[in-house]
Amino acid sequence: MQALETGNHNLIKSAVHIAYFMRGSVQYDDVLEKTYYERSTMIDFINERMQYESDKCKETKGQLQPIY
Repeated sequence: MQALETGNHNLIKSAVHIAYFMRGSVQYDDVLEKTYYERSTMIDFINERMQYESDKCKETKGQLQPIY
């Protein structure tokens, strides 16, 4: 039972993160209908973009503002 609750929590948490960082281009309800692989790919994309923007900000010594 604990594993099911943990799985549900992780699903909802990832759906909220995806919907937030996609800035409305993907709705929360639509994310919940995605497969695990699709959600994982979306999370990977978000993490890659966040890292890219962070690196870009460091390279310009803070002259560029990070997106998030």
